[in-house]
Amino acid sequence: MGYAQELTDEIKTVSQIRSAFYGYFSKIFREPVKEDFIGLTEQFLPHFEKLAEFAGEELTRQAINDMKKYLEAEKSLTDKNGYLDELNRQFTSAYLLGRNSVPTSASVYLSPDKLLKREPWEKVCRVYRARGFKMPENFNEPEDHISMELLYLKKLSDLMIDVIDKGMTEKIEEILKEQKTFIEEHLLTWVPDFAELTQKQSKSCGSLLYGPAAAVMTEFLRYDSGLTDELLEALKAD
Repeated sequence: MGYAQELTDEIKTVSQIRSAFYGYFSKIFREPVKEDFIGLTEQFLPHFEKLAEFAGEELTRQAINDMKKYLEAEKSLTDKNGYLDELNRQFTSAYLLGRNSVPTSASVYLSPDKLLKREPWEKVCRVYRARGFKMPENFNEPEDHISMELLYLKKLSDLMIDVIDKGMTEKIEEILKEQKTFIEEHLLTWVPDFAELTQKQSKSCGSLLYGPAAAVMTEFLRYDSGLTDELLEALKAD
């Protein structure tokens, strides 16, 4: 099935933005950030501000303001290694070894016994296998870890760009539907709780990065789900 060039161009542009956003959020929550992360948030901030305008959520606007404070600290740093060590400490406190550290896998939020590798993990593993998606070799957390589910959405966005470039427009609707389903069934079912806990833990460990990033990420997932609906409707009308 062929679609109007204007519509496929729009979907490609949206997919490029999605890929960048999901790659950014996946990087933040995967492991303590490295030197190549410095400067990255500044590139995304204007887009986050536009998201806050669309969302109209006070929480999102507050998160954006906190991210600006994080950027002020990043721009004024004089000891890069010391700064990265501090971010490492904050990540460890928030997600690994800190008191009341925040769970990062879907199973802990969604399974009755609150343990790892339960039904949500089994479901997402089946999704990954169907698409041939494999986690990075050096990543040792479960497949339903927040950063891997975000990375999968990035891969779907990259796949969309690829099929459009190759003229395989008959696959556009299928990929959009898969993106919508994955966001709704595998992320929005638990990410709001993850974000809420992250914001609380960020305050206790003094982080201006992780709490705000989790809040903005949650709003972006909601926005992206709605945008996908709009694109699917546009395909039907085309």
